[in-house]
Amino acid sequence: MIEYGLSADFSINDYCNWVPCHGRCNREKGTMIYRRSPKLITILETVKKQARKAKTEEQRIRKNLKKGELLGKLGIALEKGIVAKDEVAAILDARDDFYEPIVITFGLNIDTVLRSGEDIPQNGVDLYDWLEKDLVDQLSSSLSCSFYYPELSQRTGETVSVRLAFVLVDFGELDSFTSPWWEILEIWYYSELYGEEWTKQRYKDKLRRAPIIADSEFIELLHRGGILVGFRRVTESDYRAVAISQDFISYQSDSFYDLGMWKEILELAGVEDWEIEEALAKADRDVV
Repeated sequence: MIEYGLSADFSINDYCNWVPCHGRCNREKGTMIYRRSPKLITILETVKKQARKAKTEEQRIRKNLKKGELLGKLGIALEKGIVAKDEVAAILDARDDFYEPIVITFGLNIDTVLRSGEDIPQNGVDLYDWLEKDLVDQLSSSLSCSFYYPELSQRTGETVSVRLAFVLVDFGELDSFTSPWWEILEIWYYSELYGEEWTKQRYKDKLRRAPIIADSEFIELLHRGGILVGFRRVTESDYRAVAISQDFISYQSDSFYDLGMWKEILELAGVEDWEIEEALAKADRDVV
């Protein structure tokens, strides 16, 4: 493997080594082992870079297949009257999952850019900014999905790497992306890179999507066995209270106050002190 420039963890039975092949051509090749050559090494390097993308696409397809199977069973249950439409709607409203962004790392070599002969800025900072704008403009023109920076770009003086998170990316569109200097280095699911942050993001999104009900209904919900779960920050100092009902659906209060006021209101409403303290400890500190 070393002879062909492959890493020690290279797997023969993986995307790096899989390729669509005509049956007769494969039989003619037989057990022949190709000799090391610059062309062969180039091909192997190209395939290695595409392997991560192929794995990500496989995972996306598997998720969609599972989702399709689940929806099919749910449709049959609806037709047979096993579940009611309002029950299904409640389950879907309470769901805690949504599409996870795909994070793609783009990279380039500064020397390659400077040798290109293009009319580009020569100053370091100006050049980096120009290159990143060039990347964003190209992606915006070739992709229909939205994307954003999950972290700052890395600028070493010799290389530049940029990570962008894509929401509902179409890999067919991504294939049309071309650049004289930018190349795709890595493709990951957001949670693979930012596990703890992804958990927080899911929690914040769940709070944001919770239906808003009148304060009297909110207090009544707590008296009927609901649980106070936290506070969602809506201004610099004020929060909506969030509770989960007995049927596991989250709701937000109509009014929003500072946390001190909420503690007084909930104490007067008879909510247990431990429940209030736990919810205060999980107060969302970022304005959503």
